[in-house]
Amino acid sequence: MNGPGRDMHKLQAGITIIEELVAMVNGIIILGGVMQSMVTNQRNNAWSDDVAYIQENARYAMEVMARDIRWAGYWGCAVNMSTAGAGVTTFANALDVPSGDNWLALEGVRGYEGSVDAFPDSLISGTTLWENNVNFSGNEDYAPDAVIFRGADDDLDLNVVSHAANSAQFKLSRNNPLAVGDLALVVSEDCRDVGLMQMTGPNSGGTNVEFVHNTGSSVSPGNCTKAIRWTESFDCEDPDYPTPGGLSYGPGSSLMRFQAVGYYIGTSAADTAEPALYRVQYANMDNAGGVAVRTDEIAIGVEDMQLLYGFDTDADGLANVYLRADEIDVATGEWKQVVSVRMSLLMRGFADTREQTGAANYVAYPFAGDDDTYAGQGYNDNVLRQEVSKTVRLRNIGAG
Repeated sequence: MNGPGRDMHKLQAGITIIEELVAMVNGIIILGGVMQSMVTNQRNNAWSDDVAYIQENARYAMEVMARDIRWAGYWGCAVNMSTAGAGVTTFANALDVPSGDNWLALEGVRGYEGSVDAFPDSLISGTTLWENNVNFSGNEDYAPDAVIFRGADDDLDLNVVSHAANSAQFKLSRNNPLAVGDLALVVSEDCRDVGLMQMTGPNSGGTNVEFVHNTGSSVSPGNCTKAIRWTESFDCEDPDYPTPGGLSYGPGSSLMRFQAVGYYIGTSAADTAEPALYRVQYANMDNAGGVAVRTDEIAIGVEDMQLLYGFDTDADGLANVYLRADEIDVATGEWKQVVSVRMSLLMRGFADTREQTGAANYVAYPFAGDDDTYAGQGYNDNVLRQEVSKTVRLRNIGAG
């Protein structure tokens, strides 16, 4: 007799080994797809983060540099004319600076071509220039450019009441907040003359309306002459600079603090394996006889900086040609003919997010070349890179 239990036993037969193997294979395939999707998403997220990281740093670096480029060459109401030579405005530099000290000059901009012009060591305070070229494949020397911008600090504008050239003394409309050793610019009442000098007295701590710019100083570099206004431009390297007092500045002239900033590519203080854009700013003259500077790391991941300078050849205030720094003659004052700067920064990511191709991927280097000249040159690692460029006009440089 067959009862209900015997029939139920027949219905509960197990799955076969083949069915188990098929189920396992299907599970592995599904799990593999899930894992592949996770890895792809993780890679895409890392790539997106790297792109955002590059773009954020590039945007900030460009904004900071562009602000200083627009300011460069600001001499109060005096316009740094973009005519040949010294220009229409007369510039008198009384600072007794050593030959080759490019910090303390009356040029709105001065560039340094990588591997050609050496950026002053005194401006690389506590950092080192970026020279890590192990991942670059090509024949070009790895040498980022550098640049200095100069002008007047418009946060301080003192009105001149009188000026005694022979005694090197200004009377001001209010108390002088500057200290002995500080550098200052004076712009004439007719906006045609600019003088650069060092304050030698009085030791008033901002409670005196006088400003003295006598020869000699307890702080370097001192003044080589009392003269800060003359019929033509001069500096202390000129063999016949005027002495003793030159010409006086009239009432209504302006006295302002001198300012200078520089940019270069150095090793990041946050990670010595990474490059960074640095901004170095003139602070004051130190008691050791040199320039005291403040160094700020602006943006990490800036691996290269190439600069071209818009050169005005016909005195209309517009760039006719873009030149490298080593193509501009310092001796003849051609830097006063620069009216714009074309900056190109090579930004790099923080992780290995670029797909490896097995060969050096072409990256325009040094930005000014063509594909035929630089074909096959580039970086052979997996670091994502992007070139960003911008042209900015020096708004204080104009035509006569």
